[in-house]
Amino acid sequence: MIVEDVSLDDSPLRDAPVLVARVRCRKGALRCSRCGRKAPRHDNGGGGRSWRHQDFGCFRVELSGPVPRVECRLHGVVVSRVPWAEPGGRFTRGF
Repeated sequence: MIVEDVSLDDSPLRDAPVLVARVRCRKGALRCSRCGRKAPRHDNGGGGRSWRHQDFGCFRVELSGPVPRVECRLHGVVVSRVPWAEPGGRFTRGF
């Protein structure tokens, strides 16, 4: 995992400020989220995703970033695996 940027989102649409870490996977780490095999990139996945992480002091923390889709030989086109969350999960593994 590569952390590209960290910012404090103090939007009036949120109840409290949120610490947002923008992350991405390493280029050579594209794997199928179902079987874990290396797979070539299919496309960008249609935008970014976000996951809730453990709070940092009094701030809520979210990881946010692009998750490309890969073309697995066994499962076809699926979202790539990310090391910080389970497939289909909205929370990080550490949560």
